Amino acid sequence: MGVGPNYTGFARDVDNTRLSIYVLGTEVGRWDDATNDLTLLVNGLSTTSLAFSGALGLDDDVSIEMGTGDDAGLHLRSTALTTPWAITDVTLGTEAIADVAANSLLIWNITANGDIVMLANNGGNTLEFFRVDSSVPEVRLNAAGSDIDFVVEGDTATSLLHVDAGNDRVGILNATPGVELDITGAFALSGAADFDATTDTSSGTTGALRTDGGMGIAKALWVGANLTVNSGTVTLPSDTILSDAVEKGLIQYQDTQLSSANIQNLLGTNIEVVATPGANLANIPVRAHLFLDFVSTDYVQVNNADHLALKYNASTEIAEIGSEAQCTAFLEVSGADAALFDSLDETGFVPVVNKAIDLDNNGSAEYTTGGGTLSIRVWYVTVDMVAFS
Repeated sequence: MGVGPNYTGFARDVDNTRLSIYVLGTEVGRWDDATNDLTLLVNGLSTTSLAFSGALGLDDDVSIEMGTGDDAGLHLRSTALTTPWAITDVTLGTEAIADVAANSLLIWNITANGDIVMLANNGGNTLEFFRVDSSVPEVRLNAAGSDIDFVVEGDTATSLLHVDAGNDRVGILNATPGVELDITGAFALSGAADFDATTDTSSGTTGALRTDGGMGIAKALWVGANLTVNSGTVTLPSDTILSDAVEKGLIQYQDTQLSSANIQNLLGTNIEVVATPGANLANIPVRAHLFLDFVSTDYVQVNNADHLALKYNASTEIAEIGSEAQCTAFLEVSGADAALFDSLDETGFVPVVNKAIDLDNNGSAEYTTGGGTLSIRVWYVTVDMVAFS
């Protein structure tokens, strides 16, 4: 029904399905019998705000909807929602939504590319703290770039995570981070750490990686340039400094395994145990470790002059391994594995440039019989060789 310009009161429409409330001829609210919705019309009044002197109570599963198309609002859901779920005016299109527990508060804005922004008064100035940007999409804190810190507290820690916006730093268990990422306490990495910094170092306080304490390394250490020990002592077991490549001045090692046939033909066919180092370089053996894996019978020497030795390929320069008695006892052991470790006697041993080092039977006859494999590890140093004219 129509009302006059000064009418204040209630009126039903011509279909008798809606009850409207009028103030001085302007509709300010309506109740829809068909949908059981109460709509408040704020724009029809001289003010655009709606004030309540007390609380506004709404039952569960009742939405507070805003916008011309009811695009945004709040909804307290009394029962759980299991994916895929949809609620009219709350969701649309192809949803990417997880399960929702009972008694959850839903906040939405389904306007195309519509954001959700949280603002607050800071000393008389409005600051943006939180933004859901649906056009990206992303959730962003401090999107306006203000000096607003983000703090996560733990059970006892007051700054489990502290983002210092004013200084562009992040602290973990640190409320005043001094660098871009400042961690107080221990941390563990399960993957690789890749440092892009290229700062070189000449002291313990410079460089791309620095530590005020000791450093433990469970596996290999590869150094691409110089390795400098400024003070103190370096204590190493026999095989601590290792390299699989030619590194001048460093102790390296190479492992080789010989079959019984190799051992019984060692006099005629030497076995390479250290590869050639390259032009103008020579390898100098410093120690050897042999392990005999006994199988059934011991090796027999024709005479005790037969001797294991290291020799440069196609050369007469030889470094014998152990004494003749040690070699005899080592190879002729019966019924058990055996080991021989020796720091080589290099007396009169002259390095030969760019030659492999072979294992040799430095005797007059081959070993006979014998079973089992022989493993040998040779430690050596690579040095420059300079020709003088």
